[in-house]
Amino acid sequence: MKLGHPFPFRIFLIILFCILFITAFSRFGAYAYETVFLAKENFSEGTMLGPVNIENLSYDQAFSKVNGEVGNWKKNSNVVLTLSDRNVAIPLDMVYLLIEESLGAAVNDQENKLYSTIQQSDLEKQVLLIADESLAKAIDIKRLKAEIENSISALPAGKLEFKLADYIAEGAGVKQDVIASSKLNIIDTKHLEQWLKTHGELNIPAKMNVSFLQLVTTEQGAKYPAVFLSEIASVLYSSILPTNVQILERHTSQELPNGIEAGYEAKVIPGEMDLLLFNPNDFDIKVRFSSKEPGTVTAEVLGLNVGFTYKIRMENKKEYQPKQIIQYVPDINMIQNRVKQEGKKGYSVSVYRDILDSQGKKIESIILAEDFYLPVNEIVVEEIVQPSTQAPDLFPTGQTDTSAVQENQTESLDNENADGTIDGPESLDPGIINHRN
Repeated sequence: MKLGHPFPFRIFLIILFCILFITAFSRFGAYAYETVFLAKENFSEGTMLGPVNIENLSYDQAFSKVNGEVGNWKKNSNVVLTLSDRNVAIPLDMVYLLIEESLGAAVNDQENKLYSTIQQSDLEKQVLLIADESLAKAIDIKRLKAEIENSISALPAGKLEFKLADYIAEGAGVKQDVIASSKLNIIDTKHLEQWLKTHGELNIPAKMNVSFLQLVTTEQGAKYPAVFLSEIASVLYSSILPTNVQILERHTSQELPNGIEAGYEAKVIPGEMDLLLFNPNDFDIKVRFSSKEPGTVTAEVLGLNVGFTYKIRMENKKEYQPKQIIQYVPDINMIQNRVKQEGKKGYSVSVYRDILDSQGKKIESIILAEDFYLPVNEIVVEEIVQPSTQAPDLFPTGQTDTSAVQENQTESLDNENADGTIDGPESLDPGIINHRN
């Protein structure tokens, strides 16, 4: 008895044949269509693919032209992510330009999009190179990916930058806040009130430098005394020290001013000495001035906390004791104060800025300044001691110069006469003439 194939096996063969037929037809059919029809049909006038003009070109010609433009773009352009003062480039081999798909979807007489894509996992790795994990989680990575792909489609020349701060998701809790502050006592409360009214907040634009004196060159600013301006500049300088703001120009006094600690002074003189700052961040920095206590000014720096901490460290502190200088006058009663100038210590200090990551680990240490202040010598006034006008009494009462008497006696013996008498000078007092017995 001859056995046939089981029924299920026949069904399997039929299904397999159908699958192979459909697959082959779809592949070879598309190839035949592209070969027979598209090869003969050129793109009409006014047809663009991204920035590339493909009018009157065949499919193959258009593909070759667009592919060449993409190659030139990759050679002469770069895509960069920035966060604060840090940046990282996206390798262009992570970016895929979908030329075939774009040409297949292109419509004649229109400007068509050149599609591109980048893997989200690759993009996340690049973000983590400049942002810590907590901040990276706050970034809307899908929106960032979409905007990168959309921008690349235009094949823009040069540098293409994306600020991660612009893609922080709402409600992530990351916003501009006070990142540093400083306080200084100021005696000139009148000018302080005027300053707070006219210059209560200063703005340092992103990637820009700012001159302190230019900020106060208004009509009101011209009325501020140099000492007051130096105090304001000093509190501004000390407030931005524990940030990444760079100091391009800064001056100090010969002697440390009262009320300012060594290492925190910034002296300004209109037309001569300035305080010049540079904001390396990709966002603006604001400095807000206020007077929270009478006779004091507080400067608060507002910026974005991007996970890095900046701390100021003072090293090599030294003190130099003043010397005393004495000035003499003939009459001390004419001087009201014997101390003509108070002495002040001199100081020297090295100022360092330490950069710490989100875990508190030191990444880098930068020396910002090495300040030196001369000591101020003390000057005191003393009266000149007048010399005595009387000759000193060499022989106190009851004493005689025995050597002189002996000398006179010797001289008398030499002048003895034959009669036993002694001749002496006429002025010699007879009472002190000795006779030989």
